Amino acid sequence: MLEKHHDNGITTPSKSAQKVDGFDLSFSNLVRFHLFEKGDTLFEEGKRGSEAFVIKSGKVRVENKASGVLGTLGPGEMLGEMAIISDMDRVATATAEQETMCVALSRRAMQHMMDTVDMETRAIIEFLVDYIAYELDGDITDEDRIEADQKKRILKILIESPDTKTKLALQEPFFRLLCNSLFERARISLA
Repeated sequence: MLEKHHDNGITTPSKSAQKVDGFDLSFSNLVRFHLFEKGDTLFEEGKRGSEAFVIKSGKVRVENKASGVLGTLGPGEMLGEMAIISDMDRVATATAEQETMCVALSRRAMQHMMDTVDMETRAIIEFLVDYIAYELDGDITDEDRIEADQKKRILKILIESPDTKTKLALQEPFFRLLCNSLFERARISLA
């Protein structure tokens, strides 16, 4: 059964009381559908993130102060996950370019999913998040150039490695989506 919250456009499944280790893990506290109107802000640069989004329909423009427009995302693409995975402030602002429906994944849902992935895949995901955030910072000093060069070389090895490709292909669909999304953003910064 679905409930419509008219004041904020959120449609969520009805709650089922489920507790694990004292935490409320009802479905609606972990995952929900969210409908954004054209011009609505999904999240703002510099703010703390509480959800990641998978776009089901519509388009979302992503931009930040340092680089301007970073791109437009559409159905099947994920955004907002970096702030959740690394517990950092948002590195960009996301705005709906048209009516957009997303699956919103709470911080707890993302943490639960990250806890289920093997250590190597988790290390790849965390490296990609850190790399992208580092590149988007736009405030790299000469002293940071050596570290930046090393990170780019690591990224190229990860991207080209048949082992990485095989590992990602064997992951659950969510982690394939997450990793592919992060790899695509990291590739853009290499160009």
